[in-house]
Amino acid sequence: MAHYTLETPADVMREFDDLLKNSQHMIDDMVTAGAEVVLANVRQNMPAQLKKHATAQTLHLTRVYTTPSDDGRNCGVWFGGYMQNSKGKKTPIELVANMFEYGSKEREYPKHPFLRKSFHKREIERAMLKAQKKYIQEGDDMR
Repeated sequence: MAHYTLETPADVMREFDDLLKNSQHMIDDMVTAGAEVVLANVRQNMPAQLKKHATAQTLHLTRVYTTPSDDGRNCGVWFGGYMQNSKGKKTPIELVANMFEYGSKEREYPKHPFLRKSFHKREIERAMLKAQKKYIQEGDDMR
């Protein structure tokens, strides 16, 4: 009867152990890097009327969280706060941004989409891979 034994080199096993230990941090950093690209694009694509009212300062990233349905890791880009008009009425910035994005038939306001234009798959993937390479290179330097 033939017998075969495979021995994995210790440095390869060490690299796998390092990746396993750092995988959660690596995934969190990758997701955050992708969200930061979207955040920068949203700020750049934002209509001048929104930039004028200091809405760009109310744009934030959420912390990285786990979705309960599929245990995925996510990081959101969101508007937070209120905008005050000349009459003193406060309106949530989320509603104002939604009106710019989709328009309003009641107010006869046309669409000015800026959120949908901010998601560039290649840019996001490039930033995520750059964050991933940082962890892989750190694992190589640990030897």
